[in-house]
Amino acid sequence: MAARTYRIGEVHALLRAEFADLELSKIRYYENVGIVTPKRTKSKYRVFSAEDIDVLREALRMRAKDISLPDVRQRLIDRGMIATPSSPTTTTHAQAARAVQTGSVSAKVSEIITPAPAPKTAPVVMNIVSDEPSRTYGSEEFVATSGLTHRWMNDLQVQKFLLPAIVDGTLRFSHTDLVVAQRALVLLAQGVGVHQLTPLRRIVELELDFVRDITTPLRSKPAAERIAETRRVAGEIAALRSAVYENSIDTLQGK
Repeated sequence: MAARTYRIGEVHALLRAEFADLELSKIRYYENVGIVTPKRTKSKYRVFSAEDIDVLREALRMRAKDISLPDVRQRLIDRGMIATPSSPTTTTHAQAARAVQTGSVSAKVSEIITPAPAPKTAPVVMNIVSDEPSRTYGSEEFVATSGLTHRWMNDLQVQKFLLPAIVDGTLRFSHTDLVVAQRALVLLAQGVGVHQLTPLRRIVELELDFVRDITTPLRSKPAAERIAETRRVAGEIAALRSAVYENSIDTLQGK
């Protein structure tokens, strides 16, 4: 007899018995970062095993104790609950569909498994638009200003590179979204697919988790002081990461 499987909604309902504030997006996030890897049906629906639910439950318990996500992953590996992750350059995860505006906010982009290949063009040298940091853009204005196609804009939202807000029933993109879009365009215009950028998003999530853990003692400070200090710490971590990256890049060429 085949073992029972569970749809994501069932998993959410089961886990909420212990974690009342659990959002469905958190389960998708743990899939995105490789903590759990549910199988897919022929119709591309997620199906979770009982073991997957146990992994999620343990991960949530550890995160509730402020254990960092990298440490959660390692503890699950040490317990034999999950396998050692494959290289992030070869492992991809389907991203949850998000509401995006393709004429109306209620429109949705299907889950992207293998997006259409981007057109290959000459390398782009992009000058990031200098604009008011507080300015926001509607979808059409954002496409025109950023240089993205509608498909790229939608795919970048699905992969959580762009994080527009809904204001008065319409999507509004921030100045930061614009900078991200134009940086991404440099690669997209060279034939890199949006799905190939997914590991970068996972790396960012892990780094944010690291920043969150380091700045936990700041929670009791006033908001302005806490934000300023968090930005300072994040900047120092980014500088260290950049230095380590620079120190390691030559290994790609076998130095």
